[in-house]
Parts: sequence; structure tokens; C-alpha cells
Amino acid sequence: MLTGESIQVLKTPIPNNSNLYNLEDSAPHILFAGTRIVQVNSDLKALVTNTGFLTSKGSLIRSIMYPPPMDYAFDRDCTKFCVLMFLIGVGCAIHIAIKKSERGIPLGDLVIKTLDSITILLPAALPATLTIGKLYALKNLKKKDIFCTNSKVLTCCGSIDVVCLDKTGTITEDNLDFIGVVPKGQKTIQGQDFEEVVERGMAVCHNLATYEGTLQGDHLEVQMFKAAGGKILEGDQQVSLKNGHILKLLERYQFSSNLRRMSVIVQNGSSPDYEIFCKGSPEIIKPLCKNSSEISDEDLQSLTKQGYRVISLATRKFSGIPQSHLETLTREEIETDLEYLGYLVFENKLKPGSKNIIQELKHGNLAIKMITGDNIETAISVAKECGIIPEHESVKVLTSLPSTASSESLKTMLKSVDHLAVTGTVWSQLMTIMAKDEGLLKSTLPKIQVFARMASNQKQQVVEQFQGLGMNVCMCGDGANDCSALKTANVGISLTESESSMAAHLTSRVQNISAVLDIVREGRSALVTTITMVKIILTTNIVQYIGLLLLYELDASFADLQFLYLDLHMLIYGFFIGYVDAYSGPLSPKAPTKSLVSLKPNLSIIGQLIPTLSFQFLILWMLRSQNWFKPYQHDTEVGNDFMSYENYVVFTLGLFQYTSMAVIYSRGKPYRKPMWTNVTLMTCIVIYLCIDLIITLGDIQWLNGLFELMVPLDTEFRWMIIGIATAHFITSLIIEEVFIEGLISRFILDRGQTCQNVKQITEA
Repeated sequence: MLTGESIQVLKTPIPNNSNLYNLEDSAPHILFAGTRIVQVNSDLKALVTNTGFLTSKGSLIRSIMYPPPMDYAFDRDCTKFCVLMFLIGVGCAIHIAIKKSERGIPLGDLVIKTLDSITILLPAALPATLTIGKLYALKNLKKKDIFCTNSKVLTCCGSIDVVCLDKTGTITEDNLDFIGVVPKGQKTIQGQDFEEVVERGMAVCHNLATYEGTLQGDHLEVQMFKAAGGKILEGDQQVSLKNGHILKLLERYQFSSNLRRMSVIVQNGSSPDYEIFCKGSPEIIKPLCKNSSEISDEDLQSLTKQGYRVISLATRKFSGIPQSHLETLTREEIETDLEYLGYLVFENKLKPGSKNIIQELKHGNLAIKMITGDNIETAISVAKECGIIPEHESVKVLTSLPSTASSESLKTMLKSVDHLAVTGTVWSQLMTIMAKDEGLLKSTLPKIQVFARMASNQKQQVVEQFQGLGMNVCMCGDGANDCSALKTANVGISLTESESSMAAHLTSRVQNISAVLDIVREGRSALVTTITMVKIILTTNIVQYIGLLLLYELDASFADLQFLYLDLHMLIYGFFIGYVDAYSGPLSPKAPTKSLVSLKPNLSIIGQLIPTLSFQFLILWMLRSQNWFKPYQHDTEVGNDFMSYENYVVFTLGLFQYTSMAVIYSRGKPYRKPMWTNVTLMTCIVIYLCIDLIITLGDIQWLNGLFELMVPLDTEFRWMIIGIATAHFITSLIIEEVFIEGLISRFILDRGQTCQNVKQITEA
């Protein structure tokens, strides 16, 4: 991290021309902050242009120290819930104040009871408990060598809709194997014995250098250079060929991601002629060649459909210019009227497990897209090989659009297309057309499976367009050209510790897309855990609040230790309920609920409150029907003496109801492992149940005095409380599992979502 460059690279002096200084175009001539210089071939001078936070390294550090505010929907939902609970608390507080003032309660006691009612509905521990699920997910990810810079993004990981994957280094191996050359006019690959001019081009057209006797630079160029059989001499400015000739490097025009090509000017010994070699993407090199009509596009398509990475090589000789004037020539003057030599063919194999992981992600109902800078046919071949595009389904390849293309013509074309593959050029044209027709955007974007020849800013545009459709987007890449997309995505995953890791929310030391699967699993688990905690805290607080209101009607209340013990139930359950691992089985096709204010969580909370409050009223009614029952009478002279039968039944039943809700909400499959695997939570439940049973049934004098309980002498009635608590648990479990998770979730909410999706597609 923060070392300036992702690999060892060669830096050259800035050219002496009239071009204005530009950070992006001049990167081959710039030493970035953090760079360690390992070798210098001559005396040099450097001009400092930026320092501190104005350097690339400094700006990255500043973005980490002072990140821009990010608006997460889940945080907004929590705020809405807190505001709602506060408003309810204020309303009830006003009601309590009026009632107590009518009874002549002292002003000091009135204010305390009124404020108590508000603070109960807004627990101070809510923010702390909400972080537990995220922290446990972070701990699990760390075990898998995945690191996160912003824990808030974990809830987004659980609600990802689209996964955008880079190709080289992400789906496929980072290192390419050199296969051979397809010379001009031929159709077969030659693995050895290349033409002499081709060997010269392969030996000099690169950015390699030697350090301590080993080649340093891009792996593709290392493989190409080794196949040419050359040797870099001392100073890195001369190359010795297999035939003994020595080529002197005079000028180097380094590779540019915008131009997608590089060039060199060399001289063979004392020959007065100069020789230019240029390599780059075939579609870029072809227009620069004078014999472009002889270059067969069919040969290129044949190679790329087999999944090969193909680079074109071209050359030109010229003379009559003093060597001292070469640096005054522009790239446009150099890279013209070239003679096409052939294709350099490389093989880019899939990483082990890429296909299985992509199938697993697709099983989880995630849309998988490939965004790459490679050739479109190569990208399609890899997409089919790894399963992004099914083998038996057709792909419409768009490398250009007619000038007459319109929204209507595109909509007509889309009706007969299963999948689309577009280039960066077509994407720019589509952006112009779709900007005027939002319906076209909704129907076109989901069908594009492969985005090829995409520049860095175009990758970012793709992410933004998916986000514009209301989707949560995950971007996974490993290169500098992925940085802007990683930064823009809801979830950015870097598979390298180089510069792209500083833009990503998560960085994986495991260099394959298994990190995406792990992050989705842990994200879903963290999201479900967090929503569960919110439901437990809100439900238990409302139950405690209603119980308190019932006691307030009698001018009674809970004792201080009773308040503490009830709160401990809520906090301990809320804390340890997150200590459960993510479900390790297949991803569920149905993503978890992503919003706290959606229908399902609210129905779940209401579905638990109804039986909980009903059984509270039932036990009070049963208490008052007992022959030995004596109503509570508040004595203002005694003060806070709240010992009463009403206090006893509300408090003891509430203890069991808290445990019931913790068990009912602790669902496992399909997002988390079963509750019994959470040893800590199970231990707490058993301990609390034992203590609660002793408090309810024991009638132990010192314990009754400690909790200020008036325990009925009727043992049968005490067992009746246990029976009511058991009935409450069974009723609440049936409501949650059969009605909320069963009938309502599967047959009403899912069907409504399906109808909504069909409506959106029909409108588009």
C-alpha cells in the first residue's frame, strides 16, 4: 500500500515538446510519493510539483482520515425509528404527566416519571448493540484475509443486487502465458522460429528493466521478451538479440491506457536507419498501418473467440533525421504509415474456482457483469467459460452503432436479444441515447453482460447507471483503472494491496473472487443480525414501557434493580445474538430484507407485540380474579415502595417474554447458522431461565427483598405464570414462523415484489 506503483516500473525523462503537463498522460515520467527508487542509470534532476496532502498518496490518506459523508439507507431507517419512538414517548409522557398531576403527585416525582417514560423508549445502548453484528462479521472476514476500511458498508454487502467483475487478474490469472505469433498473411500460431523483424520488435517494444540480474516489469512483457530470446544490457538502453546484433533504444513512448498502445525507436548498431516498433490493441494498431486492408478481422475474431489475449505488432523504418532531433517528434508523427507484422497471442487462464464461485453468486440471484479493457470477443469467450453467459444462449455483439440509432430502433433490437456485449465506444453512444429515455436504460442495462474496451471513467459510469436504477452495486477489481469504479460502488472489493486497495472499502489478500462470496455471506449475516437486534431492542423496550404504563396507572412502578435486571436481559441478548457465523451452505436466491421501514420487519414487530401485550393483560386479569388478591395502594408518605402483586406478575412475565423474543428472532438458515451453534447466547439463555424460574417460583426472602417483590403465597398461581409464559412463547413462535415468515413473506410480499418487477419490465 502507498508505495507509489503496484509493480516495479521504468520511469523516463519527461519529453522536450510543447505538450502541456498532465498528471494522467505524464505518469511514466512522474515519481509518486511513496515510491522507492531501486536503480538509477544516470544523473538526474527532479522537480517537486506537489507535497503533503496534495500528492496522490496524501490525497488517499486524507480520504481515509476524513472520508466524505456516506448516506446509508440502513442508518436512515434507524434514525426514522428513533424519531418515531421519541414521538411516541413524548405523547405518552404528556399523558402520564396529566394523569399524575390530577392525582396530586409532587412536581419532582412527576418530572422524573415523565422523563423516565421517554428514556425507556430510546435506549442509550442501541448504537452499541447495532455494531455487534458488523464487528463479528469483520472478525470472520479478517480470518479469511479480507480487511475493511468502513464497517458501515457491511450492511450494503448483505443487499447487493449487481456484481461487476474485472477480467484480467480478477476472474482470470493475472499472469499471461505467451503462446506464439500469427504472422501477417497466416492463420496458424507459430510457437517458435519467428521472423527476425518480429523478434526484434518483441525484444525492444516494452518497458522492462533489469534489477539485480532479474527482469522487472509487466508479466506480459516479460513473457514476450523471454520468447524473443533477447538480453537487456547494462543501463537498460541496449538489447542483445539471439543473432548477436545489438539494438540501441533511442526513444520510448510508454503505454497509455487512453491510447492503448506504446512505441519505441531503436537503431541497429551503427546503421543510419531508425526502426520504429509499435504494439497495442488490434483495433488501435490497424488504422495506423498503411497495409490495413491486408489485416484480417476474421483471424482476430477466431483467436479472441478461443479466449486468447491478442496484441498487434507493427514497424516502420526511417532515416535522415539527426539523433538529437528525435525527441522533438510527436507520437502522431512516429506512429503512422506502419507496416503490420502480426498478432502476438497470449493465453489468460481462468483462476481456479472462478466458475464455481460465479455459479454460486448467480444461485444467490445476483446479476454478474464483466467490465474489462480487453478485446470484446476475448471477454465474451471468458464470460461463457466462467458461466456469466450460458453456453447455449446467444450474445449480440455491438462494436458500433449506426448514426441513425434511436431509442425505438434499440428497443426493437432488444426484443430478440438474450444478452448484449458492448465496447466502450458503443457505451458512450448508448449513454447519449439513454440520457433522453429512462425506459431504454431500464431495459438495456440488465441485458448487457460484457462491457469491453472500457476506460476507467466508463467503468465508473456503468456503476453509477446501475445505482441510478436503485440497485446496490459491488465492484471487484485489482488494477489502477478500477479505482474510480471501486470508489463509486456501494461495495468496492480490491484483490490487491496496491493502489486500488486505497479506493476500495474491502481488500482481500486472497487473489480470487472467493472474497466476493465470503463478503456477500458475511454481509447478509450482518444485515440480518442487525435487523434482529433492532427488533429485539424495540420490542422489549415497548413491552417494558407498556408494563410501566400499566403500573403508572396504579401510581406504582418497577424497582431500580428490576429496571436494571430487565435491561440486562435486553442488552445481553442483543449483544450476544450477533455471535453467530454466516450460513456456509448455498446462497439463498432471496436476499434478506434490506430496510427497517419495510413491511416485513414492521409486521414482525407488531406480530410479537400483540400476543405479548395480550398475555400481560391476561395475567393481570387472572391476578385480580384471585381470592387472596389485594390491590396496590400508593402511600405518599412511604415514598418509592412499589411492592405489589401487580408489580410481581408484570415483572416476572416480562422476564420470560424477553427470552422468548430473543429465541424467536434468532433465526438461522438461510443467512446464519442455527441458534444452537451460538454457544455464548445459549449459555446466557440457560442461565437467565434458571434465575428467572428461581425468582418466579422460589419465594426466597432475601431475593424477594433484593428485587422488592411481593410474591403470592399461592404456589399454583406462580406456576400459572410459567404456563402463561409458555403459551406466549408458542403463540409468538407460530405467528413469526407460520404467518410472518410463511404466509405473508412467501405468498404476499414475494408475490407483490414479483408483480412490481413484471410491471417495471413491462413499462420499460
